[in-house]
Amino acid sequence: MPENHRLEQAIKDGVQLPKDNYWGNVPSKICGAYGGALGGNFVKNAVESFENKLADKDK
Repeated sequence: MPENHRLEQAIKDGVQLPKDNYWGNVPSKICGAYGGALGGNFVKNAVESFENKLADKDK
C-alpha cells in the first residue's frame, strides 16, 4: 500500500497524527497496523540475503 494510502486509512480510522511529526510517542501496535508489513518484509528480505551471502562465502 503506498504511503499516502496508509496515512489516509489511518486518518479515516481515527488515529491521531502527531502535530510535531514525532512518531516516538505513538504505540508500536498502531504504527505496525498501518506501516509494519512493508518494513517487515524489507527487513526479512535483507536478513535472508545476508544469510545467503554468508552461506556462499563459507563454501
